[in-house]
Amino acid sequence: MGASITNAMGHMFGYAASKAALNMTARNLAVALKPRGIIVNPIHPGYARTDMSGPQASIEPIEGAEGVVAQIAEMTLDGSGAFLSYDGREMPW
Repeated sequence: MGASITNAMGHMFGYAASKAALNMTARNLAVALKPRGIIVNPIHPGYARTDMSGPQASIEPIEGAEGVVAQIAEMTLDGSGAFLSYDGREMPW
């Protein structure tokens, strides 16, 4: 489950709340640190096949990891504060 509140599933309440709190922290850090030239962009690594998500997930963990690294390489200060996906899409908060 991604950290976007658009992904409400009706269960895993603590997990979902912690993700929402993480997003708010990242958004506030982006605002606070931008004047210092520091970029803050949370990145969703994709719905990867892990012990938690299981075999029905859509990508292999390596694809998500490589995508995260690629997104980090492309970040700019102007784009700081966006919630990104491993494949470059901007995610809804």
